[in-house]
Amino acid sequence: MKQKTSKKIAWALAAALCAVVAVPVASALSGMAGKGTSPFNGVYGSTFTAFAEQTETSPGTDAPAAEEPAATYTMQTKGMVALGKDYLLLATNIEDVDAGYAQVGYTVSVNGGDAVEYMSDTYYTGITFRTDEAGGTATQTMEEIFQDNVVTGMVVTEIEYSPKNSYVITPCFENTAGEKESGASVTVPVVRYAVTIEGDAAFAGGEKTAQLAEGDLLPETVLTGAAADGEHALAGWIVTEADGERYVSTIPDRSGLPSRQFVMPGCDVTIEPYIVLGWEHAKDYGGGELDLSEYRTITVSAGSFAQSSISHITVDSASITGRYVLNGDRVGTVYSFSGDANEHFRIMRACSVRLENERTIKYTLKNVGDTDVSFTAYQVNSQTTIDGVPTSGSITIAAGEEKTLEFTFAYNNENVMLLITLEEAVQNAQLWINAEISD
Repeated sequence: MKQKTSKKIAWALAAALCAVVAVPVASALSGMAGKGTSPFNGVYGSTFTAFAEQTETSPGTDAPAAEEPAATYTMQTKGMVALGKDYLLLATNIEDVDAGYAQVGYTVSVNGGDAVEYMSDTYYTGITFRTDEAGGTATQTMEEIFQDNVVTGMVVTEIEYSPKNSYVITPCFENTAGEKESGASVTVPVVRYAVTIEGDAAFAGGEKTAQLAEGDLLPETVLTGAAADGEHALAGWIVTEADGERYVSTIPDRSGLPSRQFVMPGCDVTIEPYIVLGWEHAKDYGGGELDLSEYRTITVSAGSFAQSSISHITVDSASITGRYVLNGDRVGTVYSFSGDANEHFRIMRACSVRLENERTIKYTLKNVGDTDVSFTAYQVNSQTTIDGVPTSGSITIAAGEEKTLEFTFAYNNENVMLLITLEEAVQNAQLWINAEISD
């Protein structure tokens, strides 16, 4: 097949075999963002068996027809972005081919599925693409796209690409008789990223790092070290990415669904476990952070019991509105509320306390709203009784300010309850609260 270089700058759409069209692209073609030197930008040189010349055999003999020597080709893959989507450019050039070759193309299998064939007899020197919605166009030559690896007379095809998929790409060649030969296959694997666990947790096999594709859930994890004492539980993950930190809960929401599980993003991440005192009904000893944010009801011999809840009492509204990481290593619950002076609400968490087992609880509060909040806090035993219980006295936390309250107490109850009584009326106040208990 004689190589003919088209003077028309065009694009061979993978979906339209042998078609010559201009593909609209939002901006100039470029290498895949963030992909670096991943396998889908590569050059692959190999050979395939050339088609045999049909030669007559001698009368009365079974001598086979002579085969031509193998032909050499170069296939390249190049990532690009068009209209917000990722694509692979596939380009192949055959060296020293004769007029017997009519087409060059590819078979592409995605995630082990059926192979789809793309064939073309058109060769290109460059690509035309649209630069704006008004129809402006620009061109890039093959030298600009493939740089040092360009070969005159390259056949170019494009396929839509996703890093979540694997691709097996096989160049194929056809002669004028419709006979096909295939070259060596190239595999473009699923792009995987590293997730590394820091702190007292690991994957079930003891590893601290795993390779996951974007969208994957975490493999099974276990607590390790001091956290593996049976008295603590994993409440979520503090996720560190290039653009900052975020918190992901692992505890099912009120519907019972783990709707906020960690899902692997398209980048390397570090995750640190947020470990809290276990969810069992009675905890007579030990200590740790108390997970206040997840409302859960468990069943015990006496009936159902709310493990973590808010009692609105008289405040117009008091609700959990979110969680976020504080100082890079602590997680709290954001409570939103509005109310008048002397109105109050109560935060309750199941955690046993006994007269013979004095305990200390420390609350860290940060005002994450836009208005100052003035209140008195009480570590109550029952309902709203404040006589003889530890109290903070009247305090004010300005917008953006953080304060710590610490109460030491001993009473017979299976809850710890923080009562907040407003000193002044507020609208749409927001307090971030973290609680930690110890013997």
